[in-house]
Amino acid sequence: METIILTEHPNHPNQVYKSECGYTMRREKKGTTPNGNPLNNRWVLRDCSGNFIDFDQYRNDLAERHNMKTQRT
Repeated sequence: METIILTEHPNHPNQVYKSECGYTMRREKKGTTPNGNPLNNRWVLRDCSGNFIDFDQYRNDLAERHNMKTQRT
């Protein structure tokens, strides 16, 4: 199981989780889902190149779906 670690303070508006393999997970206000719907501040998982992988309303559901666990520093 890959660990994705919170790199900003939990109350910071731009929380970012990063994994050792370079994946990032953060809320994104701009942009659209693959179906063309607005992201509207949903959690987005991106690979080390910044490519869109998946999104969810809840960060724990997104992490679990990709076999990751969240951890705060």
